[in-house]
Amino acid sequence: MGLTNFKDIAGDKVKQIAIGDPKSVPAGTYAKLAFDELGITAQVTGKFLLGADVKAVLSYVESGNVDAGFVYSTDALTSTKVKVVASAPNDINAKVVYPVAVIASSKYPNEAKDYENFLFGAQVKLIFEKYGFTMASNK
Repeated sequence: MGLTNFKDIAGDKVKQIAIGDPKSVPAGTYAKLAFDELGITAQVTGKFLLGADVKAVLSYVESGNVDAGFVYSTDALTSTKVKVVASAPNDINAKVVYPVAVIASSKYPNEAKDYENFLFGAQVKLIFEKYGFTMASNK
């Protein structure tokens, strides 16, 4: 379709865009934020096919049932049937964080801390990066 950036989906070429339902899917909320920030919400809202989750959105794109979709890059990397043509603005991407912490009332605080340390280890870092994730500091 010749898409190269987000603003291309606002044009007439794109008839349908899959996103997660912003009422229940975080990726849909991020999509809405990106469209708002880019100033294209009014042009794209009528084109939405809402998915129950990111996997459903990815499936809509893979099957060709939509012209474009908004998913996490980590999910897009799992498919050989889609092409990533644009990334959301950095201030939107920066909000996607998966925290980890040991609960103060844990029955197994030492084991929980061991697991937390494991998640920040070099071996796990390589696995996360293989699937498109970046590591935050554990301090």
